[in-house]
Amino acid sequence: RPSFNKNSFFLPSTKGFCAKNSLKNVCSMPEAATRGLDALAGVFTFNSARISPTLSGCSVTKRRQGKTSVSGVDLSMFKPLPNIPKKYDVIMVGGWGYEKGCDLIVEAIRKTNYSFIHVGSIKDVDFPQEKNFTHIDPVDQSKLIEYYNQAKVFILPSRQDGFGMVLSQALACNLPIIGSNNCGAPDLKKMVELPEYITIIKDYTADAIVTAIHTAIKNYEQLGERIYAGNAIENLTWEAYGKRYANFLHKIIKQ
Repeated sequence: RPSFNKNSFFLPSTKGFCAKNSLKNVCSMPEAATRGLDALAGVFTFNSARISPTLSGCSVTKRRQGKTSVSGVDLSMFKPLPNIPKKYDVIMVGGWGYEKGCDLIVEAIRKTNYSFIHVGSIKDVDFPQEKNFTHIDPVDQSKLIEYYNQAKVFILPSRQDGFGMVLSQALACNLPIIGSNNCGAPDLKKMVELPEYITIIKDYTADAIVTAIHTAIKNYEQLGERIYAGNAIENLTWEAYGKRYANFLHKIIKQ
């Protein structure tokens, strides 16, 4: 459920609520109803620059300037672990469904010999019962680090998404990332010191994902001991996120 105050309209993201679903609810309102939001909201905040273009037809977002801020990650919980065997080539964490592009992941893995692991709930796409596919039901956040570090690369080819916090988690674990233009991966790509380790799929096809996986695996093999985020990793902490957001709010108050 969206929350309101005098100056801003904040759409909750992945902690309990989904930003894209909240936006869908707002954008489905009649024009007259959304005019009422204008009286309450001066600015809309998103956790990915990719949400606003996705909803360019929304009468609310057309009338208001949006602000984006990349979500944070707990660096004490998510980090590279030495001497962990890489049991899987590719990992995806989160709800297994069409909007996340999971049907395309299945097609892509079937075209290759790569091993794949998914950690999370099953939504509206069947998970294959095949030797190259491993599924793990949702686990506590503190356990996710073990699974990230058992994989070589991370994938999230979402058709529609906010900023997937799992992207920051994978980055903190130093996994090369495969993402789409609609999941926040481009936002991260602009932040890291070695952006070539984040691969953006060219279109929503299995072949495009196969190509991206090949690229990401090569990147993993060349990465060695380097941390490709570099010093930018410090900008991904929740403390840094809070400072960015506080500065943004101070600017609104001064306007």
